[in-house]
Amino acid sequence: MDYSELEKEIKRLNFEDLLWLIFALLSFLNIYGDYNDIEYLKSHDDQYE
Repeated sequence: MDYSELEKEIKRLNFEDLLWLIFALLSFLNIYGDYNDIEYLKSHDDQYE
């Protein structure tokens, strides 16, 4: 494997790490949104709407 192929592989892995980070962030926001929906349904407090 020459230097340019190695660089391409490293860039691909860095991009893959970025995609995993974005996926984790979106998953966290979805879970947080579900929590707010549950709190709203329990309390009917407009703070959670």
